[in-house]
Amino acid sequence: MAGLCAHTHTHAHVRTLLLQVGPGEVDEELEEEVGVECTKYGEVKDVMIFEITAPNYPSEEAVRIFVQVRIICIVPGWVVRAQSLSSA
Repeated sequence: MAGLCAHTHTHAHVRTLLLQVGPGEVDEELEEEVGVECTKYGEVKDVMIFEITAPNYPSEEAVRIFVQVRIICIVPGWVVRAQSLSSA
């Protein structure tokens, strides 16, 4: 009987999210909301939110959210049963 075996690789990535909220819309709950939503893509290690308040700064770039996610990749491989090798 043949089966599958998996090798795992772990990578930490930092993603920058833009256009999630506008200037002045950052609240106490945003960090947790973003963290929970990003768990779909891996284990969230950290969420950092920066709001740039300089006058005349483009509103679409004023709030930047950085999310560090630990991603586990599973690479499948085949495991061949010893009996199938001897019967070949």
